[in-house]
Amino acid sequence: MSVRDDCRCFRCKSREVSVRRGRRSVTVLLPSGRRRVIEVPAPCHRCSACGCSWQDPEQARAVDEAVAVARGGAAPSVIRAARREHRLTQRQLARKSGVAVRRIGAIERVDTFATPDEDHAIREALGLRARRVRVS
Repeated sequence: MSVRDDCRCFRCKSREVSVRRGRRSVTVLLPSGRRRVIEVPAPCHRCSACGCSWQDPEQARAVDEAVAVARGGAAPSVIRAARREHRLTQRQLARKSGVAVRRIGAIERVDTFATPDEDHAIREALGLRARRVRVS
């Protein structure tokens, strides 16, 4: 555990916050119905004053990205970067791929994961190579 000076507890505003570095196992349900366990980094912040603990929002997003990739899809950050590189809006990508605009936004925000069909359509619209995933 290490103490962080730049972090405050969101509940009591104390600066007595420590970070526990570690990894955690996440079980991912694949589109095929099988389960796969992946290891992801999971630092956890803990306040010594009030005892509450939490995870950084960026770290939570990184876990969601790892789950999306483990499911065989493109990482949401890759989809967003490729869309911006092609200078497309979400609406234009939706028209080009046939996926609903709200779904594209939700996939990029990692609110939901793309189905294999949606992932394939988005990859094709953006010119991203399809990736074969070995299921173990």
